Amino acid sequence: MVDPDNRRAVNFTERIALLQEFTQRNLSDLHHDFRSGGIKLAVISRLLAHRARRPRLYAEGTYEPVEASGPDADRIVAFQRTSASERLLVVVALGPWRAKPSATLDESVLDGSWRDVLRKRDYAGSLDDLLGDGLPFTVLEAQG
Repeated sequence: MVDPDNRRAVNFTERIALLQEFTQRNLSDLHHDFRSGGIKLAVISRLLAHRARRPRLYAEGTYEPVEASGPDADRIVAFQRTSASERLLVVVALGPWRAKPSATLDESVLDGSWRDVLRKRDYAGSLDDLLGDGLPFTVLEAQG
């Protein structure tokens, strides 16, 4: 049993160059070329950077499942982590993700102002907006 990503020696020079390139690019542009590993590298890099900025949230934050409703509610996995005034919301669409799921999250969960950690933009809208750029996941951080 070997992780397919770890079968050959790592070319660190190439990985550093890819990291520098992909962390600056828009994630929705990277998903078209997922075989390069760029999107995986960018997502992991952004999440690790966020974790470094918010260690308490990740180490001590509570885990709370968030229910979805609607025809495709069974295709949505969502949860939030909360620590003091910090909140993080993770939403993932399951299955054939090329088609946006028809589902909603409880409006009270999305109250307030949110920033998309991965896409580096403010969020205001619906679940459709969260998953509308071709990627089957999002990570939001509550602002204020």
